[in-house]
Amino acid sequence: MITLIILFGVFIALAGLYLLLQPARFIAQIESLGDRVWVYAAAIGVRAVLGLVLIQQAANSKFPLVIEILGWISLAAAISLAALGRRRFMRLMFWLIGKLRPFAPVGGSFAVLFGGFVVYAFV
Repeated sequence: MITLIILFGVFIALAGLYLLLQPARFIAQIESLGDRVWVYAAAIGVRAVLGLVLIQQAANSKFPLVIEILGWISLAAAISLAALGRRRFMRLMFWLIGKLRPFAPVGGSFAVLFGGFVVYAFV
């Protein structure tokens, strides 16, 4: 399970690096995939699995309370997205992309730091 968490952290850091270095390309790819059913399902599934794994493995990390809180936030996000529904999820995603596009480098930097923190917490 810890390996899954570390892989997730690496993935987030790499996605953040991509967003930081190629923001227009990254956003274009997100926009082109946004209306696919599997994107919505993956958004819920990944958050739910990650949340449960983080909660379960929090005691094995360097920051158990922080990791457990992140797990609960991830689980709450999965439940919220499921309750939101696919159409509203898509509208929200495209609205956020429009509003946050100028801040893509900041988001990329945050993602790199967050992914690095998750990896550091479990190695």
